[in-house]
Amino acid sequence: MKWLLQEVTWEKIQPHQIDLLTSCNLSQGRSYTSKYPRQILSNCTQGMRRTFITMPHIMASDSGLYRCGFKASTGETETFVMRLIVTDGE
Repeated sequence: MKWLLQEVTWEKIQPHQIDLLTSCNLSQGRSYTSKYPRQILSNCTQGMRRTFITMPHIMASDSGLYRCGFKASTGETETFVMRLIVTDGE
């Protein structure tokens, strides 16, 4: 991305609920990691232009839809949804 990110949210979308994995508001200097039952690591740092999460020791149960929403310093907002497929032993 050309602009600095101000707000970033990562969620796991499930049929019965949407779990907030992590949320970061760089303009206020706040980062929030939810009580989601898996360890989620985020690259939330001032001046970032891209975002990612890391889930150590991934399992087949981590498969599913994940949504990333962000707001840039220009006010531009974007949302991306991606499917993660984890097969046994891979």
